Amino acid sequence: MKKFYRFPLERTHCGVPMGNGNAGVLVWGDNALHLTVNRSDFWDHFGGDFLKGENFYQQLIKCAEESNYSRKALSDMFMACYDPDRLWINPKRLPVGRFEVFFKEGAVPESGELDYTTGILAVKLSNGKTLLLELPLGADLLQVVDSENTIAEIKCRPYDEFPRANNYLKDHKFPAPEKFANGWIVKCLCPDDKPLTCAWEKREDKYFFTIGCDVPADLDCKIAQTRKFWSDLFASIPEFTLPEKNWNDFYKFCAWKLAAATAPTGYAAGLQGPWIEEYQNAQWGGDYHFNVNVQMVYDGALKLGHPELLMPLFDMIESDAFTATLRYNSKILFNDDSAWYFTHAVDDRGVQIGGLGCGSVLDPVCGAWTAMLYIGYVDMTGDEEFLKNRAYNAVRKIMRGFELMLDKDLNIPLAISAEYASSNPDSLPAGRNPSYQLAGMRYLADTLIKWSIRLGIEPEPIWQQILDKVPKFSTITGRDRYGARAPEQHIAIWENQDLVHCHRHHSHLATIYPFPDPQPYTEDELKILDDSIDHWISLGSGMWSEWCMMWAIQIYSRLNFSEVPMIMLNLWKEHFVNESDCIVYLPRFRGLICHRRHDMVLDKRDHEIMQLDGVGGYISAFTEMFCCYEHDKVYLFRGIPAKWRKEAAFKGVKLPGGWSVSADSSSVTIEGTAGKTLTVVIDGKEYILTAGTHKTA
Repeated sequence: MKKFYRFPLERTHCGVPMGNGNAGVLVWGDNALHLTVNRSDFWDHFGGDFLKGENFYQQLIKCAEESNYSRKALSDMFMACYDPDRLWINPKRLPVGRFEVFFKEGAVPESGELDYTTGILAVKLSNGKTLLLELPLGADLLQVVDSENTIAEIKCRPYDEFPRANNYLKDHKFPAPEKFANGWIVKCLCPDDKPLTCAWEKREDKYFFTIGCDVPADLDCKIAQTRKFWSDLFASIPEFTLPEKNWNDFYKFCAWKLAAATAPTGYAAGLQGPWIEEYQNAQWGGDYHFNVNVQMVYDGALKLGHPELLMPLFDMIESDAFTATLRYNSKILFNDDSAWYFTHAVDDRGVQIGGLGCGSVLDPVCGAWTAMLYIGYVDMTGDEEFLKNRAYNAVRKIMRGFELMLDKDLNIPLAISAEYASSNPDSLPAGRNPSYQLAGMRYLADTLIKWSIRLGIEPEPIWQQILDKVPKFSTITGRDRYGARAPEQHIAIWENQDLVHCHRHHSHLATIYPFPDPQPYTEDELKILDDSIDHWISLGSGMWSEWCMMWAIQIYSRLNFSEVPMIMLNLWKEHFVNESDCIVYLPRFRGLICHRRHDMVLDKRDHEIMQLDGVGGYISAFTEMFCCYEHDKVYLFRGIPAKWRKEAAFKGVKLPGGWSVSADSSSVTIEGTAGKTLTVVIDGKEYILTAGTHKTA
């Protein structure tokens, strides 16, 4: 099970991504083999944005009501949190640099084969010789085996040799890298952060490119463990079959990349995982976007059937520094530090780095998205100790943020629908009872009631009150854009706000995904939902980015729009997947998508941006096209078009409850606990199945 590359690979994100969950190396090159290096845990923590005041949420409500929800008035309140003399520098991941490997007799890289089952990249040179590259778990270094003695020279190129990265960091007073004979040291602006030393050394026929570590004495043991990790992972992930074979292969590559970024011995992966370019400042600081992006990355790990990949993220969230920030946010907002209150874009201590405003602060679904990962982990593993000692506490504290927001009638007086106002400057910045927030809150209330009963804990009365009294979504009277153009009810962004423009966050549709409502929809609610979907479709997808389409595919699949997901996947791949199968943030050309249209025409060699949410999002969306678990039922092939149903098949999709499902056009195979049953739905027909193989056609 291998992926083949044809060199030259002329820019960083056309390279081969190698990672161990913390260290990342992009292998690329033309006249030389380039090794772009970085680490997920290499942060400069200078700066950061902190709320100030007392009972700040009530102050915001009062300001909104008195100013008629003025964007400027609310913005001024947040600006008052800033020190007027502050340096406008935020925590960020830093670019590091690259090693360039040159070969004897002018040989150049010609091709590469990445073996998914061992983690070994074999690079063949134009002189017929081969290098073997491995990045072991638990050791932040790249081992290069040169058994044919072909390496002639190695150049060390820290980020200051690349103008865009150097100019930015120099302008912000960062100390220059310190160079020495076989490496360099990247220094931080924050005095409490340790510098990162990168160096190379040779031992017999092996070269070691170290990224902030020494060569460990037990390296051979770590390499053996790493090969077993990759072998076990690719023996156990699902397999998918479609007539267009490229999708079957692309899934395996995305599984490789996601696991390389999130391996359980590593560090939590942010927007770019462990791969930060050497030639430009880290995009968005390389941070953790908790309003969809981080969760999209890690939901992909759940869909792979490998919940252990989530552990570094949970460890970061539950660290003393991170939880202290979450409690601090709660204290300032509500004069009560009992909640874990997430803001939008943060560093690895939970500190907001993307600016303070309604969009970054008034979004408790940042926590609900995160709670979804805890819930998914418990569902997939059945780990009672994790539920009792970690997950229940985390979800309970996240839910507390919603509770502190509510008024006496269980309304949310002021909150956002993620990024709606930021992408629509004519909109109000926030509103009352956003449908996004209602869906997340109801989802958590239902989960906590079930978990409390499971653990023998008395549920909080407010959770049932929320399910009984809080609507599934807010509504607004809109117009049918078709036919008679009669008035109709839509799911509202928030009260008195319809969806009025193309919006890349599908936040108001959260009751479909990611927070399917625990209670059945009434006939009236189904009509509103149906009309809202057509209204959403009518506004188009021209402003969507790479992760938006994956979210949309999950919505379409769950609505049984089986012909749409594959069409959208093909459009997505043309726009957002480069020639080396790297998923990029900016569209590759102008046309059907105009998001960041001024940036998309820039030279990709200098402005290409990779994001990991597209990788995890693709794995989740692609899996749900074949197999989706929802409300204790398994829905098969909801996102597969009719013309492919005879050939579409999958094996080994892992589901909550310890089930594994495989299916093709005529049968379903269930693996699970003997004597238990699983409800499987195909084309609207339900089958109550036990473990074994069952004919369905």
